Amino acid sequence: MTRYLKQINLLIIFLFCSFKLFSLPFVNQNYDYYVDLPEGYQVEEIDENFTSMMFSHPNIPVSFVMKIYEDKKSDSKTILTNALTKLNANFMIDNFSWQGLKTSISDFTMSLNKKYAGWSLCVPLQKKDSYLVMLCYTDEKNKQSCEQFILSTLNSLYINNEIFKGPIISYAFPKGQKQEINLQIGKSKIKTHIDKNDAEASQFLVDMEFGVFSLYVNHPLWKEAWQRYYRQIYCDSFSRLDKAATDIILQLKKDCKKSNNIELEIGRELLAWVQSFYYSRNVENKFSSDFSALPTILLGAGSDCDSRSMLLCLFAKKMGIESILLISREYKHAIAAVEFEAQGQKYSPPESDREFLLGETTADVTWGVIAQDHADRSKWIPVYLP
Repeated sequence: MTRYLKQINLLIIFLFCSFKLFSLPFVNQNYDYYVDLPEGYQVEEIDENFTSMMFSHPNIPVSFVMKIYEDKKSDSKTILTNALTKLNANFMIDNFSWQGLKTSISDFTMSLNKKYAGWSLCVPLQKKDSYLVMLCYTDEKNKQSCEQFILSTLNSLYINNEIFKGPIISYAFPKGQKQEINLQIGKSKIKTHIDKNDAEASQFLVDMEFGVFSLYVNHPLWKEAWQRYYRQIYCDSFSRLDKAATDIILQLKKDCKKSNNIELEIGRELLAWVQSFYYSRNVENKFSSDFSALPTILLGAGSDCDSRSMLLCLFAKKMGIESILLISREYKHAIAAVEFEAQGQKYSPPESDREFLLGETTADVTWGVIAQDHADRSKWIPVYLP
């Protein structure tokens, strides 16, 4: 099976009905996995041990199945082959490495009461001899229009309590060669690298998740869908920029070692750096996101407030400092909120006494300074990053 996922049409057109949607993130602690599903999935069937689950969606004609298999003498390809064979499906399995695990993937068609088409995954889990099979499918006639939603569903899997690139994106964009990057942040010169495929892969993920988020713009769970959109981008970017972020933080720690507050001084250097980026937004095509994929920013591409703010949040997380991405539909803006100890404008999450210093990335100001007409905290939506 060729890796034609890159050719998938990045536009889903679907009309929502007026049913209320339900948010349904799912965590299985017994088997140590988590799925950050697109909003609105509803449970149709579930067994008492949470090893077999089926979901439907009231607005998108897709079904989603997760099932745990325990087999001491098998592997992911055999498990997935047996599962699809029992459904009398037509399929062709491909194998790839995801988080160092032999993972299997296949698109498939099957006939039950009618013809269906979709994608499937099988992933080994941390619990010994356990495998997770995921199937997401729709009427065969709807496959092209629903494909983005299906792939986003399968890509939302995380295992072993780690933030990592999703399995679908990892399959479509395998590891490539190193791409060297030379950066200057203040007086610090930093040489690092990312993967040569990171920029394209990250942009693909951004466009895919924007297509999914666009379905919710005028519906009850628009806020939750918007938060998920940014979470998915963050999780994909976190692992892609691991090496670069680590190199940047280590060098800045050396160069800021004389400061009385090294973390805040690093934060100031990073804020000034992202404020110096070339400002750019894609406003010509309403079907495309104006979010700049984070690897492209390190390569010199233009950026906007949300991508810059997420980059700051990512660096803070790499330093072990809690951070929140704040977004606002009313202000059409995004800012970073980082738990630095300093004076200035701060944000406290609902039902929390913790305070996060605000960082404006599109103006030449320091931490804790934001525009007066952006000061209403009720207009900001927090995106809690894993």
